[in-house]
Amino acid sequence: MVSARELGTVRQSSLIVGRDGGGSALLFGVSVWVFGDTVTSVPDVDGQTWHNNSFSLTSDLVASDGIGGLTEPTDAAGAPAYLLAPTADEAAFLIAHARDPCAEQPCGARYAAWPGTPVYDSGRGRALIPYSLVWAAPGDFNFHGVGHSFAVWEGPGAAPVRPEVAPGTAHPTLLFGPDEPGFGRRVLQRRPCP
Repeated sequence: MVSARELGTVRQSSLIVGRDGGGSALLFGVSVWVFGDTVTSVPDVDGQTWHNNSFSLTSDLVASDGIGGLTEPTDAAGAPAYLLAPTADEAAFLIAHARDPCAEQPCGARYAAWPGTPVYDSGRGRALIPYSLVWAAPGDFNFHGVGHSFAVWEGPGAAPVRPEVAPGTAHPTLLFGPDEPGFGRRVLQRRPCP
């Protein structure tokens, strides 16, 4: 790197109140931005305004004048869609711990799939999305890692898939458990030297 200059804040949609984390990659001819915890201004189809991840797309690939045109794919209620949707077991957990009082203690507990920066798999025409699965409860920094894995994304017209790689386990989509290194959290794509 020779130099860097600040371009200012990237403008986001009015559907977004706030986001955590963030990374971007060129996938399928567009710039894809991935985020962790996301607060939305519109409730989703389940009435929730808190998602554990989201994403935006833009065809603006020239950052020298700022980045614009970020749009969020939305669900049937018009709320920003998840990038990595909860599995059926995770969705059931969210429902059981929703609201106060809730069906199961602790109220407000959740599983969250926090995505890392995707990498384009040009040999297969798809993207690989590393992610961490965390268990979280209300309160500051009240969370811990459950493990890491990868989702497979065939393109913007389809939802990324979190394949089951460990059937019969508590978290069958995880390649690496809580006591293993987070091998998938950040991925680098090797490019041949010119």
